[in-house]
Amino acid sequence: MKKIAAAILRFFLGFGVSMLCLSSVWALGAYPIGGSPLAVVSLGMAAVAFVPAAVILASFLTFFLLNRMTSSRLRGGITLIALASLTVVGVALLARFLGPSGAVAPSSLPGDYGPIAEWMLEASTAPWPLFAAAYSSLAVYAASFWGLTRLSRSRPLIGAFIAPSAAIAAIRLLSLCLSEPASAIFPLIGLDLPRLYGQAAIVTAGALALALFDLLFARKPSGGGRDA
Repeated sequence: MKKIAAAILRFFLGFGVSMLCLSSVWALGAYPIGGSPLAVVSLGMAAVAFVPAAVILASFLTFFLLNRMTSSRLRGGITLIALASLTVVGVALLARFLGPSGAVAPSSLPGDYGPIAEWMLEASTAPWPLFAAAYSSLAVYAASFWGLTRLSRSRPLIGAFIAPSAAIAAIRLLSLCLSEPASAIFPLIGLDLPRLYGQAAIVTAGALALALFDLLFARKPSGGGRDA
């Protein structure tokens, strides 16, 4: 239980710090645009929009603890997926029931982050099957990068050096997966899927590819060793 509690604490601390940093940087950058204090609604929608990035960053911060905590890929993966799911679904439910009707992401968000912000807010008000598919795919995606921190046991710091760049790359790759060109793949092959289902399929496919990479190339977590 102590190990599980430590993982939960690490994840939610990482999520909180990530949200604070992302929201603060955005607020500082957005303030001069209007020349007036930012509206509470804009701040709230920006916070909701940044949840996917914060979940990914929190997962990367938790990977290293899991390397020392468990020797099972499956157990660690389920832990990460559960934590990511609880977080993103919890925030999405708040936005769904307490957020303003028809809310959209602030236009001052970074351009490359736009597809993620739009997806997060659109999925929060989607019918329940689409809601579940969208956010479960994000949780699996966030957990799937764990193997990148276990590429070498003889040189454990390799994972620590790779992780910061990989976290940024994970957010950029998610933006690409959720972009319009990626969603246009399904009509081209004759599949008429709702956009959120198509996006969930693309994100899940990327996660499965990373999970396969983990199985084929990454070391097992040492569960007490010195994996980075």
